Amino acid sequence: MDELTKIKGIGNATAAKLAAGGVDTFAKLAASNHEQLELLKIPGDAEDHGKFIAAAAELVPKTIDLNNATAEEVAAQAAKIETARLQLAQLADAVVLAHGHLQGLPADAAPELVADAQTSLHNARSLITAATKEACALLGVPLGAPLPAALLEELAPLAELPAIERPAVAKTAPPAAAEAQASAAPEVADAEERDRDIFADVPALEQDQAHAFLADVVDHARAAAASGEVPEAIAYLQQHRSELLVGQALLGELLEGINSEISALEEIQTTAPVERPVEVTATVDSRWRSGRQFTKAPTRFEAGELGSDELEALRGDPLLIVELL
Repeated sequence: MDELTKIKGIGNATAAKLAAGGVDTFAKLAASNHEQLELLKIPGDAEDHGKFIAAAAELVPKTIDLNNATAEEVAAQAAKIETARLQLAQLADAVVLAHGHLQGLPADAAPELVADAQTSLHNARSLITAATKEACALLGVPLGAPLPAALLEELAPLAELPAIERPAVAKTAPPAAAEAQASAAPEVADAEERDRDIFADVPALEQDQAHAFLADVVDHARAAAASGEVPEAIAYLQQHRSELLVGQALLGELLEGINSEISALEEIQTTAPVERPVEVTATVDSRWRSGRQFTKAPTRFEAGELGSDELEALRGDPLLIVELL
């Protein structure tokens, strides 16, 4: 029913009388006449009733536009939900497959296989976490608020995945890199000691903030569960868990990359130093020096082109500007 009270002179009581007589929209009021309104005992004379009818006629196009816009918004929102649902369905399947692969590995599986499977699972969870955030942004759903039922149905299988009792495994380094890391153990220990000294004075504010954030997350999930929204609470907690797991995996990869880079640089350091070509740039007044004529423009000589005597003469002449590159 349109809000007939928007028309000046029509209050709640008059609107109720009109609705009781079947006139409950602007279009129906615009199509009525004085006699019909008089039969419904609508207050006012013919002039007043004419004003009501004219005002309703002006509001009819606006109501149609509003209804059309609302229908378009509903259709657009439904299309967005369907797009997000399909994406989450594919990513949820990837998580389930990665979880099953990791869970199906034998207890004596090679560490490399376990590490790869764990990384695949972390990456799959990372993708679905990012997709959930994108869906929230696309649908205008605040982070932490319940998702549409269609999306929760796709996330429900993730809540049923059993926990995998298997410690995280890091990929083993090649033998050469392992030996290099072992030889660099004292330097690494010294660096770690320096890091501890550097961070010793940092206040525990960040740790307190982390605990406060965790408390807020848990409280939100418990409140949702208490109100009967258990799937939403599980999905909310899984989202934060996935983010933490992804962060942990990324830190492990960064640490592995840094260790590998250190090993590579240490191998280079142990090899014989490579001699670099020496270039000499000389700028002098126009004159003869050691049988060579120099100009004010910089003159470059490749390594070995100048003899040692000439090089010493160039270096010792106060009129020369010599730069070794």
